[in-house]
Amino acid sequence: MTHSALAATLMARVDSQFDLEVAFLSALVQKPSDNPPGDCADHAEMAAKWLEQMGFKVERHAVPANDVHRNGMISATNLVIRHRFGAGPVIALNAHGDVVPPGDGWTAEPYGAEIRDGFMYGRGAAVSKSDFATYAFALKALIDSGAALAGTIELHLTYDEETGGLIGPGWLLKQGIVKPDYAICAGFSYAITTAHNGAIHLEVTVRGKSAHAARPDTGHDALEAATAVLNALYAHRAQLRDIRSNTPGIEHPTLVVGLIKGGINTNVVPDKVTLRLDRRVVPEENTQDVLRELKSVILASAKICRGSTWISRKCSSLLRCVHSMAPSTCRKLCNARPALHCSATFQPKAFPFTPMPACIARQACRPLFTARGRARFSRQMDIARMNGWRSTT
Repeated sequence: MTHSALAATLMARVDSQFDLEVAFLSALVQKPSDNPPGDCADHAEMAAKWLEQMGFKVERHAVPANDVHRNGMISATNLVIRHRFGAGPVIALNAHGDVVPPGDGWTAEPYGAEIRDGFMYGRGAAVSKSDFATYAFALKALIDSGAALAGTIELHLTYDEETGGLIGPGWLLKQGIVKPDYAICAGFSYAITTAHNGAIHLEVTVRGKSAHAARPDTGHDALEAATAVLNALYAHRAQLRDIRSNTPGIEHPTLVVGLIKGGINTNVVPDKVTLRLDRRVVPEENTQDVLRELKSVILASAKICRGSTWISRKCSSLLRCVHSMAPSTCRKLCNARPALHCSATFQPKAFPFTPMPACIARQACRPLFTARGRARFSRQMDIARMNGWRSTT
């Protein structure tokens, strides 16, 4: 079969199954899998049953509870589908079924999977539950075509992308469950991508002493100290723009404080505030240097606060920078386990962290196998961008 004939056969097959593909995606969107809190095992089971009805043999790999809880989640099961066409390399298609909570500003029910004017609106409709559907129906079309092909295609459907990937792709690799030669991973672009920045996720806890609001002088305000930390981090963020990467597609490091929790009640001096931040790393940076710099910024800002406020930090996940990697790199794991330590001035605590495996040899995004799907999902992404990610994400 020629390439053009195979392409026409695949397009026709996917088009013929498009309504079922949309139904599958609707079911995925309508069942919440927000992370946090990260209770995703039920969603994986639902997805597995749909895939089995399509004729796939689905492997269910439940992550041990201790690993899940250490990752800040409640439950997670990774799904793996394999189809061997013949001798040749293993190509993995990875997508994640967990999503961040929907937030405000929606013009549709986040879990409604509403189809309006040819577009689906719902949490995860674009990233990355749609990839579950496109991967599965593309693979099924390839199998049904009967084409004589070489190699193996695997679907790696995981549930911890929002918390770093350590118990999803990282866990599958570390356990030896999968050993792909290449990986195509879901993302925000329709182009093939060979470079990606890294990410350090940090949790910073600022502790003070609670007191009644009528006598705040008897306590130590953790929120006041946390405000100094925030101001220092934002000032540091502005300086990161001066660091430029030589890797095409990666501009400079970034920093975002994405989550803040704290306080007891309106009439109580806050005794604890927790910040979670995301520091993106460019290939030219050394992650240990970045961690030391963040530690210095945080501790220096806290020293200006009166009282006995103290700070601890937890490095929850680390994604190594990946750029222009050879296929063999896909199998490498980074197993170092350094620890962070606070200054003794602030009653230190130490937390271990594990670097993310460097497993992305080739990163690409949502495969588009039909003109029909392309019109819908590419335009859907444009709507999301124009609306500031409020309606379709």
